[in-house]
Amino acid sequence: MKILKQSNGDIPLCIPKLVRVVRISLFLLFIVMTQLHAENLYSQNTVINLKLENATVEQVLDKIEKETEYSFLFTDKSVDIDWTVNIDIHGKSINEILEILFGKTNVEYRIVDKQIALSNRRLVTDSVNQQKKINGSVIEQNGNPVIGANVVEKGTTNGTITDMNGHFVLSVNQGAVLTISYIGYITKEFQINDKSNIIIYLEEDSELLDEIVVVGYGTMKRKDLTGAV
Repeated sequence: MKILKQSNGDIPLCIPKLVRVVRISLFLLFIVMTQLHAENLYSQNTVINLKLENATVEQVLDKIEKETEYSFLFTDKSVDIDWTVNIDIHGKSINEILEILFGKTNVEYRIVDKQIALSNRRLVTDSVNQQKKINGSVIEQNGNPVIGANVVEKGTTNGTITDMNGHFVLSVNQGAVLTISYIGYITKEFQINDKSNIIIYLEEDSELLDEIVVVGYGTMKRKDLTGAV
C-alpha cells in the first residue's frame, strides 16, 4: 500500500482509515455483547407456568417451545423423552424446570442462547481411575534380582523394565496378566487378581542358555557368532 505523507510531517494519511476500522470492530463487539446480554436477561427473566397430568416429557417440551422462545435440539437420537410425568409449576426458570425433568435421569441438557441441547449423559470411564499400581520384584530361584527384565501387561503395550534391584512399578487394569521375560529365562505369566505387591520368580532356560554366549556388546546365539566376535 502506498502511503502518502503530509507536507508538514511524517504522519501517514492512512491513520484515519485505521481509526475507522477500529471503530467498526468496537461497534460489532458492542452488538455481540449486547446480544449476549439480552439472551442472558431472557434466560433470567423468563418464568414458565406448566400444569400437565400424565403427559410425556416430549409433550412438556412441546409446551415449553410454544410458550417461550426456547427450542430443543437432540444431539443423541436415543434420548428417552417418552416417559410420563405429572407437573405443576408456577413461576419457574427454564433451568429449574430442566432440573426437575432431567436432574435424576440419564439425560443431560445444555442451554446455548435460546436453544437447549439434550443428550444422553456419558458415563465417564476413566481408565486411570480403574487401574491399580503394582509394586513388584523379579528374582531368580536363588534370590538374586533379575536386572532389566521386561514386564508387560498382556495384550497391551503397557510395560516397563526392572531396575538394579529387580524392582518395578507399573499401573495396570483390574484383573490384568503380566508377562515377564528376560533372555536366558523362561517367560512367565502372572495373574494380578487383587494383589498390589508381588514377587515373581524366573527359572533359567537351560536349553536357551546353552545357545547363548555373552559378548562385550550384549548377548548372541552361538549360531550367529561366526565371525562376529
